[in-house]
Parts: sequence; C-alpha cells; structure tokens
Amino acid sequence: MREREREREREREYSRKRNQKIMKLLPLLLLLTIWIDRAESKTKKKNVLYIVFDDLRPDLNTYGVDFMSTPHIGTISFRV
Repeated sequence: MREREREREREREYSRKRNQKIMKLLPLLLLLTIWIDRAESKTKKKNVLYIVFDDLRPDLNTYGVDFMSTPHIGTISFRV
C-alpha cells in the first residue's frame, strides 16, 4: 500500500515539475510567435475573409430548404 502511495507521489511531483517547465516556456513561445508574425506581415499581405450572419438558423437552401433563396451562401458552401 505504501509503495503505491510513493509511486503516486512521484508521479505527481514529476507532473508538477513538467507543468512548471511548460509554464516557463509558454511566454517565450508566445513572444516568438508574435515576432515571426510581425516579420511575415512586413513582406506578405494576409487574405482575410470575415463573414457575419445575423440569425443564422438551418433555414438555408444549402441545407435543403426550398422556400429560402440564399444563392451567395449556397455558392460558398458548395465550393467547400
């Protein structure tokens, strides 16, 4: 019984130390990501498509509803 408790305690300690190392590396990873993103943004334009639907419900022609006419949304969905 005591051996199991010791084993569990060792596993907890290992997990705690691993989590501490990960938490120390996260800010570095975040800064590195931001730095790379800024370097790329100077050389390359990003393509951004922002689509907003108000009251999106399944009453779309894409979902097989015949009484709803949504040609532009249908064109986008059939491409994907």
